Amino acid sequence: KAATMAPTAGNQQLYTIIRVNDPTLLNRLADTCDHQPFIAKGKPVLVFLCNLDQLTLYNDFYGHETGDEMLLLFAQVMTDAFGEGNAYRYAGGEVLCVVNDPSEGAFLEEVAQCRKRLHGHQFDGRIIDLSTAFGYTFGTPKTQKEFMDMVQLADIYAHKATEQGHDQTIGGPFSAERLRQSILESNIATHARVHETNQLTGLPSMSSFIAA
Repeated sequence: KAATMAPTAGNQQLYTIIRVNDPTLLNRLADTCDHQPFIAKGKPVLVFLCNLDQLTLYNDFYGHETGDEMLLLFAQVMTDAFGEGNAYRYAGGEVLCVVNDPSEGAFLEEVAQCRKRLHGHQFDGRIIDLSTAFGYTFGTPKTQKEFMDMVQLADIYAHKATEQGHDQTIGGPFSAERLRQSILESNIATHARVHETNQLTGLPSMSSFIAA
């Protein structure tokens, strides 16, 4: 209830994105919108991380050569969709993309098209529908640290999407509070996994011993 009763900046229901390109209006907003000068200086960006679901399983089952073919296809689809200068290898098989002048709706439509392009390919004599996990956030970072905070939030969202199943997308507008809450939730989830017991044997996970 508190979230729905909060003022605009804290209201967690529907939100509206307004794109303003007029420098005069941006300067006026920078003063009237809680005196935030970065509004006039910053540029809006959408940051997302994506990865192939079950890549480790594909590597184990088909071999790393086939896994590399999947990664090459995945990278090509991402660069074709979002531009070669906007796509970067982040970690392992993850791809990081930064989209300038973003539209959340257009981005989600492009994600759907990317997934179609990744379905129905032949690997090792089998037709496989490659699935992906996307995590994204968007905003107007005023410092390099804020931009890296956006990357961190997108990374957390991407991991959540992976855990929810095939071809999942999670994201939303960036705020420091969203990042703080997401880090807290991620730490709680990690702690729960570390201390869980095996369902068959009832024995604690080896990671419990390491964590201790």
